[in-house]
Amino acid sequence: MPKGPAEIFGYSLGGTSSQGEEIQKRHWCPFLDQMCWKRSRRVSYPFGVCSVRHNEETVAVCPSRFWQNRKVFKQVAEHHFGSLNDLLLFEEINLQGIGRLDYVLVKHKPLSREIIDFVGVEVQTVDTTSTGGLVEAFKAYMRDEDIGAKDYSFGLNWANVWKRAFTQALMKGVVFEHWSKKLYFVAQEPAYQRLMDRYSFHDLHDMSFDPDDTIVFLIYDLQEESPQYVLTRSRIESTTINEMLYAIEHGLAIPSKERFVRKLGRKVTEEANVRVNLELGRDH
Repeated sequence: MPKGPAEIFGYSLGGTSSQGEEIQKRHWCPFLDQMCWKRSRRVSYPFGVCSVRHNEETVAVCPSRFWQNRKVFKQVAEHHFGSLNDLLLFEEINLQGIGRLDYVLVKHKPLSREIIDFVGVEVQTVDTTSTGGLVEAFKAYMRDEDIGAKDYSFGLNWANVWKRAFTQALMKGVVFEHWSKKLYFVAQEPAYQRLMDRYSFHDLHDMSFDPDDTIVFLIYDLQEESPQYVLTRSRIESTTINEMLYAIEHGLAIPSKERFVRKLGRKVTEEANVRVNLELGRDH
């Protein structure tokens, strides 16, 4: 599978319908039903790459990708509240001293402002790195060039997924566990699997869904159905704050201390050589 864009402005390469072609010309996001908000300093119009083909995987690189047909929020509501009635969705709600929640889904009494229950919803996608090649592919596609068989150079920042997702789940999860409320994390299979592998979660814990757990993972993947990929839920898993802390202590691969000390020794030698050279330079 050549590396490059998989979806541009919501439609797969080579599979666009007349509607899709019109949307792409307008730089429209069909998931949010508004102008695409993504930008690149190399492009004078919205940078509408929704997902990419990378090492035999199709990976979502824009959080708006999870808004397709509002499926994610409907499934969170059905899973937690058991219905879609009397619900409101709020974006970017500040959790004082912790950070912002991507979304809060609130259930209220009918025709009333009284809140019955609420859940937090966090969405995790992957950032691209060295994006020059991806931008060139995007620009070529928008010039009506066939890019499907070409290979473009760019990367995916999996390390940032590990750091950001785990930290967010832990810090916000502490609050929601204290409140006895649920915090849903929505991710795609490739990102979720790497997160679990990084901390050996599935080796250390039974990750099957437990209604008593605070943190609930809703895992989706992209199924190719021309002219659009379809967001499809693959599984639901859950965990607790204590299990996450255990994973940090016991699941993270600990680097070799001996190798680290050898690295420090090399740095000391290099620094000593520089210092000697600088001192000789002063003498002259």
